[in-house]
Amino acid sequence: MHGRCCLQRAGAIAVACLLASSRAHAADLLEAAATFDPTIHFGDVAHLTIQPMLEARWTGTEAVRASPSSVTGFSVPRARLFVTGGLFDVVTARLRVGAKSDGSASFEQAYVEARWKHVRARAGQFNLFLNAGEEPQAQSLSSVDYASYANVFGGGQTQGVELSWSGPVRLVATIGNGARSGFSELLSPMVADIATTGRVEIPIGEHDDAWLDSMPSFRKHQKTAARIAAIGHYQHATNDVVVMGGDISVRGSGFAIIASGTYARFTQPNVPLAEEAGLLVNGSLFLSRRVEVWVQFDGIWPLGAHAPLPPNAASGQPGTTLFRTISTGASYYIVPDSNRLKVQLDADAHLDAQSTSAVPSNAALGVLAAAGPQVAIRVQIVMSL
Repeated sequence: MHGRCCLQRAGAIAVACLLASSRAHAADLLEAAATFDPTIHFGDVAHLTIQPMLEARWTGTEAVRASPSSVTGFSVPRARLFVTGGLFDVVTARLRVGAKSDGSASFEQAYVEARWKHVRARAGQFNLFLNAGEEPQAQSLSSVDYASYANVFGGGQTQGVELSWSGPVRLVATIGNGARSGFSELLSPMVADIATTGRVEIPIGEHDDAWLDSMPSFRKHQKTAARIAAIGHYQHATNDVVVMGGDISVRGSGFAIIASGTYARFTQPNVPLAEEAGLLVNGSLFLSRRVEVWVQFDGIWPLGAHAPLPPNAASGQPGTTLFRTISTGASYYIVPDSNRLKVQLDADAHLDAQSTSAVPSNAALGVLAAAGPQVAIRVQIVMSL
């Protein structure tokens, strides 16, 4: 009897050791995934990087004065493949192919870039950043998706040339075909005869060019730093567009605060001037190495005579009434210290009517066509190499 008990105890200890060993092995694999580099190097001459990215989401929305008044469902809002090749760390070519939840696929980015010391030149179809809310890549957001503010005032992908210089300050100048002229996830393109954009960034503390590639600021014992930026954008076409804005970002070990404001003006033939302004404030905090919580407010207000926006400004939305959103959520980083693999949850309260605002309806985003307030809950998993 005593021998049997000893055998049982030994068996239990062996199973516990095996479980502990398997958990430790899994933890080691996740740590290795955080630093995994998918780049293939061809000596010191060239390199090639292939990176897939996938979002799978469930969304549930309840709205007042809407038909339908509630929508739930699964979607794949983004499936992307990034291909980047380079020569001698000087010249880089990048392609981004993406498919959206409606099944359509397209070349979202295609450009060539050259770097020399503090100077970078880019030509092709690339990001046009008009506010800090849209600056991180989609997979690198703390929130489940872009704010309405970032979408309405976003530059999307433009086609043209860009020149930047990084020193004590960072200067970026772009000449192109207009905001969202190359590709836009949500809003219609605003094609122009000519469009110019200028951005000035003043860093405070240690920084690099990729400082805001990720909205979450992981716990890596980094020093607190900040950035102040201002932007001006003008494009000439049937409807002349002027955009002015600024943002401030403060980031440290395990926390980040972002505030951004934008003013936009649309000149239309024989129609009153259309003006609108927007504000975004986002704060995030890591409660542990893997768990991040965040809260956000964003709003879009019509200004002046509340004249309707041009049809191409917001996918046909009139933009004559305000639209405000209060959001909160959490992210669990399965792979720690990176955006490689994570689960996200958020809740959004849209306080105003969508139908007369500048925000188009989108069921995957949790925004229904409604003449009253609405609430959305979204859960998603994101994988990105």
